[in-house]
Amino acid sequence: MKDSTPLLKKMGKVEYSTLPTLDVIENDLDDELSEMTPSRRVALWLSRYKWYNCQDQTAKIIKTKIADFRHTDIGSPSENAILVAEDENSILKEIPDIRKSWAFYENITLPRYVVKSKNQKGYERARPGENYEEGTKLFPIFKTKTADLADFGLGIGLYFKTIVGLAVMTGVAGLFNIFVIVKYGESSGTEMSYQDILIYGSAFCTNTQVVNIENFVRSGEGDDQCGPVYEGVPPETYLHRYTYDQETQTCQVLKNNCVPDFFSMGIVHYMSMLFIICAMYIMFFVTQKKLAIQYDEEELTASDYSVQVTHPPKRAINPDEWRDFFSQFGEVNSCTVVLNNEKLVKALVTRRRFVDQLELVLPPGIDVKADEAEILKFKDAQPLMKKIKDIEAEIIELSKDKKIDEVINVFCTFETENSQRKALAALSCGYLQRTLNMKSMAKIPKFLDEHLVVQEPSEPTAIRWDSLDETWSVRIRERVISNFISILIIAGGAYVVSYINDHADGQYTTSICISFFNTMIPMFCVTANSYESHSAEGSYQSSLFMKIGLARWVNTVLVYFFITPFTGVINHGNIAEDISLIQLVASLFISEMIINPLSYILDPFDFYYKHIAAPRALNQEKMDSYFKGYEFSLAERYTSLTKLVFLCFFYATIYPASYLFCSLSLVIIYCQDKYLLLRRWQQAPESGPEVAEFSRDYFFTTALVMHAVMTSYWWSGFPYDDVSEIDGKYYAVNQDIFDEHIFPALPESQTVVRQPKDIPEDW
Repeated sequence: MKDSTPLLKKMGKVEYSTLPTLDVIENDLDDELSEMTPSRRVALWLSRYKWYNCQDQTAKIIKTKIADFRHTDIGSPSENAILVAEDENSILKEIPDIRKSWAFYENITLPRYVVKSKNQKGYERARPGENYEEGTKLFPIFKTKTADLADFGLGIGLYFKTIVGLAVMTGVAGLFNIFVIVKYGESSGTEMSYQDILIYGSAFCTNTQVVNIENFVRSGEGDDQCGPVYEGVPPETYLHRYTYDQETQTCQVLKNNCVPDFFSMGIVHYMSMLFIICAMYIMFFVTQKKLAIQYDEEELTASDYSVQVTHPPKRAINPDEWRDFFSQFGEVNSCTVVLNNEKLVKALVTRRRFVDQLELVLPPGIDVKADEAEILKFKDAQPLMKKIKDIEAEIIELSKDKKIDEVINVFCTFETENSQRKALAALSCGYLQRTLNMKSMAKIPKFLDEHLVVQEPSEPTAIRWDSLDETWSVRIRERVISNFISILIIAGGAYVVSYINDHADGQYTTSICISFFNTMIPMFCVTANSYESHSAEGSYQSSLFMKIGLARWVNTVLVYFFITPFTGVINHGNIAEDISLIQLVASLFISEMIINPLSYILDPFDFYYKHIAAPRALNQEKMDSYFKGYEFSLAERYTSLTKLVFLCFFYATIYPASYLFCSLSLVIIYCQDKYLLLRRWQQAPESGPEVAEFSRDYFFTTALVMHAVMTSYWWSGFPYDDVSEIDGKYYAVNQDIFDEHIFPALPESQTVVRQPKDIPEDW
């Protein structure tokens, strides 16, 4: 039977030299060893060694600070608590203990499920801070089903269902396109070898020959470059794909001889595209909507019993008045009146943060409420005391503002869901009805002689309470500034990727850089998005999703497309060795499948925080702060899906293996995010379906449209060499229909685009 002595009382008696074994730790923390994460077991085992568990060093540092402050001699502490004498009173100050922080991490930071002795079917998420009769445990990584993840919030449940649906859909489309892969392999001239396995079965063409073109001019005397001339365009230095031979005085260029079976391949490809259209419609507009309703009905939350009043009477500050009004629809459980005091609350929070920081820098035994002169004796406390004084002066000024008593929102929670529905049905009205005061408004109850604007609120944890009082003019201004910053971030990232692609050596260099930028971009976008005010977490995440999504789409997909010459799509594009667009796309998929997941799983920052910084923290609160986990962003994770699907759809015609790579990447993302959600990320606010709906209506739909559009352009651009054979002679022509903005793109459109001089009329 386990000892019931409280953990915190026990740990103060442990000496550094006799740190407990794993068995003792198990009993101390009241956690079964089998229920601990592997990282915690390793950390607890390492905590027996002084080079890892720095309690001796920490105790000496604290003792030194106390001695410096008290002008006393420094001693050698030998226990896990330091006794500081002040006015004949003993103050016990505990040395931080890494075992407490790991217990905090697994019991508070990470999500846990409620243990049920009978019929444990599925896992019900335990609410933080609540006690359960049979206790809680960490969610099992492998046994937790996708349906169980809906307990983390409607948005998270839909996110994982979307991954599964997209993985199955692209996997089936990949099986369709095996025929296309085989046909491409037969005509490309590429051997099925270890080096070319990633590009085998794509439009990549190695069956090429060097030919002499008839219509050319030299770019200058002594120069080895040449090329065709366009009407109205002065001859300049031409693309390096043309080479002038001084001996034969001819202009040479690379011609592609790959001739795929376009008809049969096109039929299979369009069949797979038709399948994707139908599958995405069923998945997003049928199944996802049903799941959203199902998850919402299964998870009864506070929002299902509550109503929100926006733009209420400004002086209706008494909650009892609101309670009496809403009681006509049913019994009212609680009533919350939100005031226009955002700035004041933020100032108070800032002061609280400064006070917490002050408490950390003061030596043990010195209270933050002590005399100011006593605190100022400590040098590290002086800057914080000045900040506290300044923020207190600001608080006094803000408290004088009469607007802080104005009501901006009211939340009323009923005892039954039926009462909420009755209130919404009775008080709901249209904007024109309310503005024009139509006759139908006479039937709607009034509060203080005013008609109320009532709606169902977001979840309490999803409401951004500090942004409820901002006006629409302020919100619009903030969005304009934030979006402008995001555009600069996107443009800057695109320029850097383009520069690296032009100057770096190696096939994977640019892909690795893009993966790095895709990891860093969310940090910049979160900073830009922080300037916006949103009343709910779903709205904030949707705005963040748009910024990160556009940045990743541009850097991952579009930059490659625009910086690659037309003739470099399916091969090197010139006589000199270079990298084709297909090779870059293949390397990017490898990066998405390997580098990105490893950067999340083998997170060096997480390792540093838990195993280097935390054991050296000088107090328990600071040590615990390293175990709070990363903040989960549903918007950022959705952009990973849309980016991957967009990359797949954009290049699927010339790289049909992208369907299979996309499906495999989605499976990896599912496993990776499930692990991070259950073992690494902090518990996020429960968000609604806003991000899922936004991605469905705009990003996934756009990706599908671009799939159809780019399929047309890819097929019409073959053979991607800008060379045409006429009567046994070769001429430089223009096959780039996309550059001429012609739509729909058809192969015969190559004859109507702008062409160079000296081409036979019947070409």
